[in-house]
Amino acid sequence: MRGRLVSVVAVVIAATMLVSCNKPADTSHPAPSASTLGPGLQLAEPLLQDRLDATRHMLTIPIVNGGPTEVQVRRIQIIAPQFTPVPPTVVDATMEPQRRINFSIGYGTARCDDAAGEVTLLLDVGPPGGAGHQERLVAPGPVDIVDRLRRAECDQRQLESTFTVVWGDAWTQVKTGPGAARLHGELRIALTGDEQVTVTDIRGSVLFSLDSRPADRRPIVSVDPANRSATIPIEIGVRLCFKHGLTEAKKIFDFSLYAKLGDRAPTYRTITPPLPVQKRTLALLATCPPTE
Repeated sequence: MRGRLVSVVAVVIAATMLVSCNKPADTSHPAPSASTLGPGLQLAEPLLQDRLDATRHMLTIPIVNGGPTEVQVRRIQIIAPQFTPVPPTVVDATMEPQRRINFSIGYGTARCDDAAGEVTLLLDVGPPGGAGHQERLVAPGPVDIVDRLRRAECDQRQLESTFTVVWGDAWTQVKTGPGAARLHGELRIALTGDEQVTVTDIRGSVLFSLDSRPADRRPIVSVDPANRSATIPIEIGVRLCFKHGLTEAKKIFDFSLYAKLGDRAPTYRTITPPLPVQKRTLALLATCPPTE
């Protein structure tokens, strides 16, 4: 009897071991952190945009390698419902442990139909010289820079569809003080729709100033469907009157015009002078005092 009991126990143990060996391995993994990607890659901080990226319609993706091994990042693509899709940006960078790189990647044009949703980054990564694979990173939301860029582009598009801005043909260089000379001319605002437009402000760039004449008149002008157009006397001046100003400034001819439609809050659109006005404006740098 005792020998039969031992045999039964042995059979049960063997069967248990057989089931255990044939049981599929647990392949489930906890969901990755929203700010962690692959073997140690992480967003070092929220997405951002520096002045150079702004001139190229690009975003800055700050990534740090927090893992113990080198990782090669080959391509990065942003998927955001706020923008039309664009192909991945080739970056091809090897990241040693603890190294941070601010990757600049392209993004599409804004979707102005109340698009919203999470922002996803698709990265083609792998060991240096080895096979790559795609990793997906959901940026922690809300992504302020994406929403802000979308809103600014849509606001500008709306203003551009409501009125035109024409730079005048007559420009006069005047010397009004000890600094550089200034350029006097005018802007013409003409409605293309049937909504009143009030120009509340105009601003220059880092290198050049742009003001109405007189400069303290606010609002600058109001154009309604009855009169359809108005002229704004303006003055262009030099902000950075030193020899490195031209090389250090970005978007030197991207000026801004702020306006409101009807009784809505003011928004802005970029106004860029035509080439003849740009040449006259650049000539103001030659009038800077030698000591500045």
